[in-house]
Amino acid sequence: MARKSPSAPSPARPPAPEAAAGRPAKPRTPKKAGASADRAARIAERAYLIYKARGSSHGQHVEDWLEAERQIEAERQINDEPTGRVRKR
Repeated sequence: MARKSPSAPSPARPPAPEAAAGRPAKPRTPKKAGASADRAARIAERAYLIYKARGSSHGQHVEDWLEAERQIEAERQINDEPTGRVRKR
C-alpha cells in the first residue's frame, strides 16, 4: 500500500503593513471586544484597588479578581446597565 506524501505547507500570511514599514504591528482585537474589554478593564482596576486595600499582599489575585467581578456585576444590576445580551422569550 502506498503512503500519501505530506501536503505542502500553506504559504505564510504576509506581514501587516505596519510590520512591513518597520513599525510594530498593532494587536488585533475581535469585533466583539468593545464591551467585554471595557468590563475586563473595570474588573482589573477594581481588583487592583482590592489588592491595595488588603495591604498589597501577594497570592490572592484570583480572589481579588472574583470579588471585583462580583462588585462590578452588582453595580451593573443596580444601575440596570445593558449587557449587550439578547434575552430569549
